[in-house]
Amino acid sequence: MDDAKTAGLSVVAEAVTVTIPVSGTSKTLLHDVSLRIEPGEFVCILGPSGAGKSTLVRAILGERAITAGHLLVGGHDVADKADSLRGAIGYVPQKDINPTALPVERALHFASQVRLPAETADEERLASIDRALDNVGLKAVKKTTIGRLSGGEAKRASLATELLSDPGLLVVDEATSSLDPATEARIMGLLADQARAGTTVIAVTHHLDNVDKADKILILGHGEVVWFGLHVEALGHFEVHRLADVYLAIEDKPA
Repeated sequence: MDDAKTAGLSVVAEAVTVTIPVSGTSKTLLHDVSLRIEPGEFVCILGPSGAGKSTLVRAILGERAITAGHLLVGGHDVADKADSLRGAIGYVPQKDINPTALPVERALHFASQVRLPAETADEERLASIDRALDNVGLKAVKKTTIGRLSGGEAKRASLATELLSDPGLLVVDEATSSLDPATEARIMGLLADQARAGTTVIAVTHHLDNVDKADKILILGHGEVVWFGLHVEALGHFEVHRLADVYLAIEDKPA
C-alpha cells in the first residue's frame, strides 16, 4: 500500500427517506436512515435482498433522489453537489468495468484520461497508474490482457481503475459476490488497507466471513437501520453467534 495519505470524506445521513411511486401509490425504499461515517473508516453494508442497500448506495452517489432528510458527503449536500462530488468518489460495481481486450496497464491508461484532469502531465499519469497497480498488487500482470486475468485479478483491476484519481470515498457495491472465499478475503483486506491509507470505504457485501475487517457494519432491514456499529457488538446485541441469524430475524420481523 502506498504511503501517501488520502483525504477521506465523511458520509452523514440525517433521517434520509426515499419513496417512489408505484401503481398509483407509493413505496418506501429507505425510511428515516441516520448514520455518520468518519473520514478513513471502512464500513460494510449488510442486509437481505430488498433491505435498501443499493438504494442507499445510489443515494450516496447522487443517482437516487431522496424524498426527505439530508445526505452529506464531505460536508456537501449530495442533492446540490452531485456533479462536483463525482470526481472525489470512486465506485466499483458488481460487473467489472475495464475493457477485456486491453492489457491491464493500457486499460488503466485509457481510464486515466477520463478520471484525471486533462492537464495532468504524462509523468504524473504514469505515476498514478503505477501507484494504483501497486496498491492492488497487480504490477506483475500489468502487461496481461484483462480477459485473461482470474476473477480476483480482474476485480482488483477494477479497483485500481477507481483508485487512479485518489478518491476521498470509495464505494464498492457487491463487487465480491462472484468470488471464491479466499479471493473475497484478499479483496476485503485490500479495502481495509485502503481505509488505513486514508480513504473512506463503503462496501456492500453478501459475504459475511470477512466483515470483521471493517471498522463498522451497517445492517439494513425493510429500508431501515437495524444496526450500525461494531461487528462483535452486533452479535451480542442480537444474541446470536452468526450474522446470518440476524438475516433470519430481519426477514421474520419488522425492523
